[in-house]
Amino acid sequence: MKKYCVECGKEVKMYSGEEGNCFNCNKRVKVKINPEELPRCKFCDSNRLAYINVKGGDTCIFKYKGKEYEGSAPHDLGFEGGNYLEIDYCLECGRIQSEFPIPEAIVEKVWEEEEEVEDEEDN
Repeated sequence: MKKYCVECGKEVKMYSGEEGNCFNCNKRVKVKINPEELPRCKFCDSNRLAYINVKGGDTCIFKYKGKEYEGSAPHDLGFEGGNYLEIDYCLECGRIQSEFPIPEAIVEKVWEEEEEVEDEEDN
């Protein structure tokens, strides 16, 4: 995604919202993103996508069909897992930006991985 200096309008290599000196006009500026280049929602085509990244360690609880998993956030369930829970979602329609439906076999892997970790801890 390209970012542009709010003073001269030329492309800059800084994070969005970051302040710094523009290499083109040498003014202290904030960076803006070209709205035409924003990612769009897979479902409603809105450009109102939000990203959240939560660090949680081993404190995630996942419940499904009467079973409960506790540990790091599981992977492949519509968000990135592990010690960080990362979710992209639309502020217009509220939908998580991932591939759905998630096959039952993928969901069942959550408990298989938990059993593997317990077996390693016992040895």
